[in-house]
Amino acid sequence: MSFINPVLRLDADAMVKYISAIQKTNFKPAPAGTSYAGRMWAPVGVVWHNTGSPSLGLWNTWSPTTRINYGAGLDPYYKNMGWHSGPHFMGTPDGWSWVLCDVNSDGVHDSCRNENYYGVETIGNFTTGGDDPSNGQGLASMQASANIIAALCVRFGWNPETAVAFHRDCIADHHACPGNLVTNAWALGLVTARIAEIKGVPQ
Repeated sequence: MSFINPVLRLDADAMVKYISAIQKTNFKPAPAGTSYAGRMWAPVGVVWHNTGSPSLGLWNTWSPTTRINYGAGLDPYYKNMGWHSGPHFMGTPDGWSWVLCDVNSDGVHDSCRNENYYGVETIGNFTTGGDDPSNGQGLASMQASANIIAALCVRFGWNPETAVAFHRDCIADHHACPGNLVTNAWALGLVTARIAEIKGVPQ
């Protein structure tokens, strides 16, 4: 199992620091039961997801404690589904994000890319008639995930234009993540801007 207990709840800067310390060697092999069992985890990129549910509207009905408990309860939820892992990270609109599973091991989030991509969930329902990803809490949530993705790109020397994928690109899963209101170019712009901030590059 690749779950961690407890899950980690970190603010943006602490998340960057955490990711900057991820080892680049001695990753773990995939467990039995996967189509790539025994292969060493060797991440080459990251997949961007959104939750759909909870939407931001639902999120806002929850108390701070309920929001925290939601993140803490995700790993048991995935275990009950029979998964050996889940998405590695999740961005939220509240100024902090989660590390959900072992960053030195494969995750379960995108059947086309579980073998060698990190998975990053984003709180929000970014579809027509849902949450707006470009303003307010929607933007905050997107920026939280962009912070995670940017930090991964910096740590592993990835070009976001080629290393960042979107779950909707996996035709086997038929998911719309991260939502039809999120364009690839705009989302990658958030990542690129955050990479520059992390590196201290003048804008």
